[in-house]
Amino acid sequence: MSTDEPGLKEVRANRFVLEDEDGNERAVLTVVNGAPELMLCARSEPRTAKDIFKPRQGLRLRHKNSKNLAVLLVDKGRVGLLMLDENGKTRVSLGVAENKQWLVLYDENGKNIWQAP
Repeated sequence: MSTDEPGLKEVRANRFVLEDEDGNERAVLTVVNGAPELMLCARSEPRTAKDIFKPRQGLRLRHKNSKNLAVLLVDKGRVGLLMLDENGKTRVSLGVAENKQWLVLYDENGKNIWQAP
C-alpha cells in the first residue's frame, strides 16, 4: 500500500520474520499481549527481546529455553536491572529512581540476603 507521500510505502502485518540465507530465523517482530516485541535469534533460538510496555520499556536477555536471565526496565524516571537464575528467580536487583539507588541480593528461595543502602 502506498502512502500520501510519493516514494514512501507502508507494509502492515501481524508478524515479521527475518531469515538468513539458510532459512534460519534471525529476528522476529510481533505483538505479544498487546505490546510490540522484537526478538533477535541465535541459531533460530530467541536470545534477546526488546519489549515496550505502556508506559515502561524493557530489554530482556533470554536463554535458549526462553527463560529470562536479565531484565532491564525503564519506567517514569526509574531504571532497574534484574538478574535471574536458570530457574527464572531474581537473584540480583539493581536500580536508580529519584536520586536513590539500590542493590539487593536474593537467595535461591527469593529471600533478601543482602541490601545496599
